Amino acid sequence: MLFNNKIFLLVGFFAFNGNLFSSDWESFNMNNSEISSNSILIVNSMVPSEVWFGTYDHGISIFDGENWTQLNSQNSSLPSDRVKSITKDNNGLIWIGTENGLVSYNGINMVVYNSSNSMLLSNDIMSLTIDENGELWIGTWGGGI
Repeated sequence: MLFNNKIFLLVGFFAFNGNLFSSDWESFNMNNSEISSNSILIVNSMVPSEVWFGTYDHGISIFDGENWTQLNSQNSSLPSDRVKSITKDNNGLIWIGTENGLVSYNGINMVVYNSSNSMLLSNDIMSLTIDENGELWIGTWGGGI
């Protein structure tokens, strides 16, 4: 994924300029940045000038090139801090897949969908994508698509 002329890889969290075999790598972790976890499950740059990181254990970290913002179950309506998928639809809603439900986020408010209040057959959301018609596809653990 290319962002601010750096390529981001899902290997912990590394960014590099240019050649994979060069020494021009930059590593981001909990010791040298404000990223909330060293265990990253998803990286997505669907919002201009931001990279969103879904973590295994601390929700979402958002990096705008200089500053970090955290969204987690303590400071937002995220139903779980294990974030497995993030995508943005054609209307600007950000969809977040967690191990305990699906979240739509408009930048201010979150709405949580789960097997109790929607047609979801599983609360464990593994993957999300928006097709060319703007339809949201949801892959679950044990509940199909």
